[in-house]
Amino acid sequence: MPRRSAPGPLARSLGARVRHLREEANITQEKLAWDCGFAKGFLSQVEAGKSMPSLAALVALAKRLGVDPIDVLATDLRKPLHRVVDAVRRTDRDAIQELLGRLDTERASATPGSNRQAAENDGGPRRNESRSADVTLPAEPPARSTPEARRGPRGLLP
Repeated sequence: MPRRSAPGPLARSLGARVRHLREEANITQEKLAWDCGFAKGFLSQVEAGKSMPSLAALVALAKRLGVDPIDVLATDLRKPLHRVVDAVRRTDRDAIQELLGRLDTERASATPGSNRQAAENDGGPRRNESRSADVTLPAEPPARSTPEARRGPRGLLP
């Protein structure tokens, strides 16, 4: 039977992120494990970086912690995109504006044609090539769309 390899840096950073989000939500390991249908030992091993959770486990953890799964996966806050995801989760408008401004500055200071060459190397245009620091954020999150709200003049769904 093949030996199972030891979890790597991803498991450790993912575990640290789960612990951070759990502590931020002020939930104990025992309560979170119980609510997600996990053994407390499993959650302890995930947070310690000794076990890599499945995608289904990550989704269950995110749901119980009240965040999107992408928020759990934003593990390296040294990366600009991960910092933006974390700022959006915290609804920190000032941080979002500052981070987007930095991304624009970094992109503008890059040598001309580097984006084009990178796009040619990976076979297509870059996502979000042009970002603006003048992003207007809504005052409140948009209302959730319900079937009742989408009904047309005849009461039929589109």
